[in-house]
Amino acid sequence: MEIVEETDEDAKLRHFIETIDIESDVFDYLKNAGICCRHLQYLTADDIKDAIQPIGLRAEFREKLFAYKRSGQLDAWKAPTRVTDWLRTCMSPSSSSERPNLVAQVLDKSLRVLFSETSKGKRIMTHANKYGVISKTQRNELVEIIMDYVTEHNLQLGAKNCHQLFDEICQVFPSEVEWKDFYYIPRKGRSNTGGRLFVRYKNIVSKRRHSMKFSKGSSSKSSSPAATEDNYWLDDNKLYAFKLCLSVENNENEDWHDVCEKWTETFPLRQRELKQRHKEVFLLGWPKLRHEKFMELINIDFEHMHCFKNQLLHSKWPEFKLKICQHYKQIAHKPPFKALFEHAVKSKDMAVQDYMYAILLLFVLPATARFVNETGKTSRRVSVSESQESFVLHVNSIDEHEELMAAMKKKWFAQDLTIQPCLIVEGSTDMDMDINTYYVHFNSRLTKMSSFLDSLDLCFKIFQVLHIPYPKACFEVWLFIQKYFYEIDAEADCKSSNITALIAILDGINISI
Repeated sequence: MEIVEETDEDAKLRHFIETIDIESDVFDYLKNAGICCRHLQYLTADDIKDAIQPIGLRAEFREKLFAYKRSGQLDAWKAPTRVTDWLRTCMSPSSSSERPNLVAQVLDKSLRVLFSETSKGKRIMTHANKYGVISKTQRNELVEIIMDYVTEHNLQLGAKNCHQLFDEICQVFPSEVEWKDFYYIPRKGRSNTGGRLFVRYKNIVSKRRHSMKFSKGSSSKSSSPAATEDNYWLDDNKLYAFKLCLSVENNENEDWHDVCEKWTETFPLRQRELKQRHKEVFLLGWPKLRHEKFMELINIDFEHMHCFKNQLLHSKWPEFKLKICQHYKQIAHKPPFKALFEHAVKSKDMAVQDYMYAILLLFVLPATARFVNETGKTSRRVSVSESQESFVLHVNSIDEHEELMAAMKKKWFAQDLTIQPCLIVEGSTDMDMDINTYYVHFNSRLTKMSSFLDSLDLCFKIFQVLHIPYPKACFEVWLFIQKYFYEIDAEADCKSSNITALIAILDGINISI
């Protein structure tokens, strides 16, 4: 039997695998794929998927390797080369202005110039120079800056251009090289092209096409009086065929990118059905709204309804907190409000602080609703604590939420409460506000969110997309969120002097971020 001696590279790879504390089987998979220690720094998620077949082992190795990369400890396992020296130079914030333009330019100006011409772009570049990385919100803002320019100049892009845009983004922000799947996912086998850049551009193209159909239909309206807005979209047969494809709640073999494309095309059909059917019947007809990724579908419809406003809550919230904090200081006199505000200011948990700042709006924008009893007569006015319960349900344990929601529905005798989205926070209900988790309850599904702001964003979009009226007990706060953050004004909106006054106060406060 032939004995094969282990090379130095093999020994290094085996030692690395032992260091990150993962099963030794990974060595054989990497070895068979021709991967040694010096290759680890270049591996992408797709490379790892090709090399390691078992999903669990692959996921564990990917996360541990990328964590090792981010920590900088991977440098100890590789020999320096001219390529790695160049990468290290590019990662240095101080050298950003000296980097050569090594990638193809897609737009009629470089992304570095485009970003530097917008306030958001400047802020993101400053943040990247200071910290070396950017956040998910800033990543979305970069895509919006690019797509705003594409829309304004009526430019056309292809899948290749999206890849080139990603390369150019990496030149401006070298740390983004690890986030390729966020920006651009190339077509592979039966999997469609994806990524934020490509999907966002596809949505723009779809809107252009629909807009052209609408204009064409409008010009011939006099000769075809029976035409309606639904005639300017895809024909009904195709719409219902797409809806049939979307009729299964969970299908392990489905292509999610294909689901999103069909969901985009069937937007007009959903809008029509929302006008014709009761909400509960409508939801039964669109089971994908119970899918674990239903948030993406809500975002698609919201983008159709309110172009370029998907990220407004997250982008405007930091400035809002600074402004509203100054206003809260001026009015913090009464004990309940003052105690809650002081605790919010001291909180080191940003998500908890966001939650408390939002709750304080209920004191500034008190509800005008009154209780209606079983006979249909109004009785007393809604209190702040009852408004808070209607705005965000705070529970010690998530196991309590069904019982508390049932009690709340019974109290209000509201027909639509069974399908209204509801914000839920889990944690201590005393003044310490030791909150653990944030949820959105909608369509008999409890969705765990990463932060209070994410849950607030999703809940608001559900109201908008499904044309659900805001709960009466906290109506003013939701209307303020609609007008101030998302900049949505509708003719049917109720007039509120309190909301108008608060927006004027915030607009009059000058702050520097």
